[in-house]
Amino acid sequence: MRELTSDEIGQISGGFEGTKIPFMNRFISGTNWPGGGAGAISGMVLAWGIGTKIGAAINDFNQDHFGMSTGKAIYLTVNAKTVST
Repeated sequence: MRELTSDEIGQISGGFEGTKIPFMNRFISGTNWPGGGAGAISGMVLAWGIGTKIGAAINDFNQDHFGMSTGKAIYLTVNAKTVST
């Protein structure tokens, strides 16, 4: 079995739909992301929201298991020579 080319995909699906993977003849199926400024802004808002949730989950884990925030853990790691144990 062979892979379909982008032209063949367009012919059988009625148009290219999905997100193209750079440097490959493949794409992630689904609706195309809205273009232009509105698409860029909505993408940044979505990324910020997801990143905030992931960061909060990591910080909560560190707080529950180690008794310190992620920021304090990073500070202690970076400044390990100056912190007495």
